[in-house]
Amino acid sequence: RRIDSVIRQCGYIPNMAAQHLGGATFKTVGLLMTHFRGIFSSDYHARVLSGVADALLETEYTFKLVMLKPIPGHWDHYNFRIGQGLDGLLVTHWPTFFSKASALEDLRVPCVVINDPEPHVRAHFVGGDNRAGGELAARYLHANGHRRIAVVSGPPWSSDGRQRLAGCGDGHSTHEGR
Repeated sequence: RRIDSVIRQCGYIPNMAAQHLGGATFKTVGLLMTHFRGIFSSDYHARVLSGVADALLETEYTFKLVMLKPIPGHWDHYNFRIGQGLDGLLVTHWPTFFSKASALEDLRVPCVVINDPEPHVRAHFVGGDNRAGGELAARYLHANGHRRIAVVSGPPWSSDGRQRLAGCGDGHSTHEGR
């Protein structure tokens, strides 16, 4: 009690880096996001931030936002455990950070990648069925009388965008000739 009293009086704050020198866990999950102007105005990014924060709220883990400049390849060999004090990492838009998907296998922390899956990479990916979504959108538009449809599919590196575009083509070709 006496020591605790002195700690409170002096405003002592433990040094987390020193506590983790022995290899203990940080109890911190990081969210890796591309740093660009207006990111916090983006509905997509706001929803990802909100979802991660909500999921960690009732756990013993803290949440750390890691915003890096998009330099493909620059982060391929970066140690996020040591450099950022993370026990796990969620990654958005991985191709903007890493030169190849196999870099995700060497991150030295458990990793979950949000969207843009690569089938032959040993990493955990989460996302929607973009091909089916594109097909459903095309069918819906066709059913409502639209015959000329433009698709904004996203950047060329995005497998999600390519899948949505392919699905839209599938949905459109189903109705061709009618």
